[in-house]
Amino acid sequence: MALKLSPDEIAEIAELVSLSNEKARELIMRFEALTDQKLASGEICNEEAWDMYFGLLHECDERDLIEDRERIVAKIDTKTYNPFQSRNPMVVIIARIRAKGIGIDTRVLH
Repeated sequence: MALKLSPDEIAEIAELVSLSNEKARELIMRFEALTDQKLASGEICNEEAWDMYFGLLHECDERDLIEDRERIVAKIDTKTYNPFQSRNPMVVIIARIRAKGIGIDTRVLH
């Protein structure tokens, strides 16, 4: 099951990179709430929610939004979830970029 977002929601996510931190934070919080809602209703599974949260974490880190990051990471089962094994190719790409940025060899993480 793939995370289903409307074309407008996808456009908003794409816009995130050009927004001020304040506006980006509002959007991050809105997509966090949307993910919470879709997970609670059974519309998406845990892995799909964790993928979305992982993307939001990436944005938090890019913008140094530590408070938001801590709240979002608490929603991910970090003992189970491995973004390198996600079925979502964008999540895998983000994971590899992040790992390379801190010097982790991603060949051993698959």
